[in-house]
Amino acid sequence: MSVSTPSLRTERPRLRPFTAADGDDIYRLQSDPVVLQYWDSPPWTDRASIAR
Repeated sequence: MSVSTPSLRTERPRLRPFTAADGDDIYRLQSDPVVLQYWDSPPWTDRASIAR
């Protein structure tokens, strides 16, 4: 079963599915140990993680 990612648009923030253009920003977040200190996965060390 496939579930689509919802989009949410309000006066200020907007929630939408990730696109290829978001790759660098996602990598910057996912490779920062401070951002991930409470997550159950280690920081990314390989930019190939963006594609996954």
